[in-house]
Amino acid sequence: MDRSLIAKVKKHWGKQGEWQVGRGLHWTEHAAVQERINRKVSGDPRKNPFVFLIDFLQQRGVSLPVERCLTLGCGAGRLERGLHNHGFCRQHDAYDIADKSIEQARKAAKDENLSHIHYDVVDLNQIALPADTYDVVFGVMSVHHFTNLEHIFDEVRRSLKPGGLFFLNEFVGPTKFQWTDRQLDVMNALLKILPERYRMGKKRNLKTQIVRPTVAEMDAIDPSEAIRSGEILDVLSSRFRIVQKRDYGGTLLHLLLEGIAFNFDQARPEDVRILGMLFEVEDALLETGELPSDFTVVVAEP
Repeated sequence: MDRSLIAKVKKHWGKQGEWQVGRGLHWTEHAAVQERINRKVSGDPRKNPFVFLIDFLQQRGVSLPVERCLTLGCGAGRLERGLHNHGFCRQHDAYDIADKSIEQARKAAKDENLSHIHYDVVDLNQIALPADTYDVVFGVMSVHHFTNLEHIFDEVRRSLKPGGLFFLNEFVGPTKFQWTDRQLDVMNALLKILPERYRMGKKRNLKTQIVRPTVAEMDAIDPSEAIRSGEILDVLSSRFRIVQKRDYGGTLLHLLLEGIAFNFDQARPEDVRILGMLFEVEDALLETGELPSDFTVVVAEP
């Protein structure tokens, strides 16, 4: 990726708002969606994917804290600060290409006196990692932004200690968001049957159709978005052994709920029923193999 494109990526991700359950703009910012994801990954609606990883480590006889971790694409550092609450590791390195995000992360860590977290601005596509250093490497909603998957995965493999793990929570759906016709047909059919009040955005903009963006439109916003997302699992499998893989869908819900998830109030029974109906449709099509899962949690080892 040339310098002008890197600058565009930095600018885009440096101005993103903080993800927050309850805000209801992104599809995962809804409590019921979080419970659904947790149940699909860990089997328990109260245990998120990171608690699932902690349980997995404990089953392997690994006690916390581990010595050293790395996050690839840390953004504003929410993951590292959250893992601290579990006493996850003694030293946590975290890298991101967006300068402003790293500034925010450093400030937040300083405010919370988390001196064990070290944030740095790094172009991960060109990364060189120290050998036999990390107990766990994280790629959480970041790997689908990486161009040089082969190089990065080779570096991760080299950097892991014996027994070390690569943990991914990722979008692995269509590259450059080139949604399939089948996806679009089902999403738009579901959108059409939703009462209007569920389709209204924060700015009173009515959501009427979900479309496939052109690659040019994608690149104009963020040239790194889903740049090789459809290849992630194949490249990963060629370099790692997948120990755990927990798909959690999003194939329909990702776009269907985007920008409107806040309209589904868990205190209103009718909202809960309609949201549950959307969950059921996605589950049915995933279970029959009619649609693949666009999001997955993977634990892998060299």
